[in-house]
Amino acid sequence: MKIIRPLIAFLLIHAVLHSSTIYVPDDHPTIQGAIDAAITGDTVLVRPGTYVENINFSGKAITVRSEEGTSVTTIDGSQAGSVVTFNSGEGNDSVISGFLITNGTGRPGPPFNQSGGGGIYCLNSSPTITNNILSGNTASTGGGIFCADSSAIITGNTVSGNEARYYGGGGIYCYRNSPTITYNSISGNKCENGASGAGIKTFRSSATIARNSVTGNRSWHAAGIEIEESCALVVQNIIKWNVGQGMGGGIWCYRYSPIITGNFISGNTAEYGGGIASLEESGSHTIRNNIIVMNHAASHGGGIYCSYSDPTITNNTLTWNSADVRGGGIYCGSNSESEITNTIVWDNTAPEGPEIYTYTYNNPIVTYCDVKGFWSGTGNIDAAPLWADPAEGDFHLNWDSPCKDAGDPNAPELPSIDAEGDPRFFGSSVDMGADEFHPHLYCLGDVVPGQTISFHVVGEPGQPVEIALGMDMLEPPYPTPHGNLYIWPLFGHWSLGIVPGSGILIYPTSVPSGWGSGLEYPFQALLGGWGDPDSILTNLTVLKLE
Repeated sequence: MKIIRPLIAFLLIHAVLHSSTIYVPDDHPTIQGAIDAAITGDTVLVRPGTYVENINFSGKAITVRSEEGTSVTTIDGSQAGSVVTFNSGEGNDSVISGFLITNGTGRPGPPFNQSGGGGIYCLNSSPTITNNILSGNTASTGGGIFCADSSAIITGNTVSGNEARYYGGGGIYCYRNSPTITYNSISGNKCENGASGAGIKTFRSSATIARNSVTGNRSWHAAGIEIEESCALVVQNIIKWNVGQGMGGGIWCYRYSPIITGNFISGNTAEYGGGIASLEESGSHTIRNNIIVMNHAASHGGGIYCSYSDPTITNNTLTWNSADVRGGGIYCGSNSESEITNTIVWDNTAPEGPEIYTYTYNNPIVTYCDVKGFWSGTGNIDAAPLWADPAEGDFHLNWDSPCKDAGDPNAPELPSIDAEGDPRFFGSSVDMGADEFHPHLYCLGDVVPGQTISFHVVGEPGQPVEIALGMDMLEPPYPTPHGNLYIWPLFGHWSLGIVPGSGILIYPTSVPSGWGSGLEYPFQALLGGWGDPDSILTNLTVLKLE
């Protein structure tokens, strides 16, 4: 071993120092040919074109990327199996990036030994999959991406228009281990023949699913995200317009204890649980800090459906959800005794139990909640929440909301931050709902040169407001006595005026004609004025030119 270890170290150092770029088709006519010729640390750089082949990384720690991106570089699997395969123990330093990956049909794999991974197949491997488009792929399991015994990093991809025909995961399927799925757009995928999890399906997996857009997917159960026998973390995703026929339009939880936190769940439909369905031995999983709005159940549980499960439901906002039978906001069915705390359940509709419905003999604990029509329990109120601008999808609490400082600071599973990352304790106590009241900034209107947009600042009446445009964004933000500073250096700042009695200052302005297409412009506001020790910084708002 004294000889082998230095030799291995030498070879690794040599490979890194002598890594090279192999061009396709210049050096090799096919991507697979370039992979076969590559060594550790090499980059296979693919010129624009359509490459009809099925590639396998063969265990190599290399980067395969396109030169000019997905719009001009395609790998077409020709319905001859998975388009891209990782099945030789690849790690995160095996990277596929910048391709349109299409027309794949998968290859056999666990847990059902049926075809998996029409677009990308990962078995006992944990590659990095980034900035690709996966579309038009089919398989029995994992139409777009299939991961088994894998801790793959899946980030910044578009996974759209893929299909799982029998076992689920139209977009992405994860079986065991801990993949990380972040910043992806997952839309228009479907499952056929009763399969479930059209957007994402995790099975016996501790996946992290964060900051994705999961929209317009269709399946029998779990049209958006399925968490089956998994301790997954589902955080700050946008989950909208998914259509399921059975359980869970937005999210379906079945067994084990996932954490569902900080998501925006809207416009999803299903028979049971338009927003979230939690059932059968789902155990003590946590639903917190979510905004659950305008979801629909053809039967029970427009917002949340619970049956044979006892989730902890803390600091959520449920409004404008509907059910055709029972439980427009929340349905607590057979053997379900949830703890519901610090939650706003308001303006939901159903023939029975428009806000909360409980099955006979159930006894959910509802405390420190704002429930329309009132619900018996410690700290509960019945008062309009006074959101800032719900018609525009803004469910921040206004400065005079009765839900401010009205929550329980000792609530079970109380998060330290709210739905958008602000500290939970801003005033004298914790607030009800997904949002903790903080002065905040947002913008309405199309960001097009010459067009009118309007900045909106929510705060206490009488506060002067200054807004600043930054040249760059700070990551992580810089903590100050006035809150987090997100932008630096400052390009300029100017006054917007004084917060009026309504608590919302609206400042219309025109988009400068010199702003460049596709560029991002970060803004942050200060309430109280420059140099004022009591001034407060708002959140970061980034305008991107359309």
